[in-house]
Amino acid sequence: MFGFGAEAAVIGGIISTLKSLNDSLSVVKEAGANASQLTNLVGKYASLDQQIRDIEREKTGVLSVRDATTLRMAKRQAANFEQMLKDSLLMNNLGSEWRALMADVEASRAAHEKEVLKLKKQRRERQKLIKEIATYVTIGASCLTLAMGGLWLWLQVLR
Repeated sequence: MFGFGAEAAVIGGIISTLKSLNDSLSVVKEAGANASQLTNLVGKYASLDQQIRDIEREKTGVLSVRDATTLRMAKRQAANFEQMLKDSLLMNNLGSEWRALMADVEASRAAHEKEVLKLKKQRRERQKLIKEIATYVTIGASCLTLAMGGLWLWLQVLR
């Protein structure tokens, strides 16, 4: 219905990626973290966060209720994963890497939020324009109908 299947598949992929990231973080915590594992984990998290933002930007206001709820839950799970990743990095004395990563992520999020707000504003303006055009067309059609009725009346009665 309305092409919602693709979004559901992408959101499902995001959820499964979150699960694998949580499993990877558990392995890193148990076995001790090395730089390559943490870099890989941070890279996966960054790409997952970008996927969530892309869906939000492309489908803002278009998702079905179920897909929107699933996306909201994925965002919440991503935030939980972010907190666990932060804890893991801080425990491994990698606080400076965490701060650098979060500075990049926050800059990206701020740009994303601005873009989403801009898209929502454009959508509202487009809907307002469509409503205004429909109003003018309706007024024009009513005037034309009245004019045709008046012309018919003039031809039939007043002649």
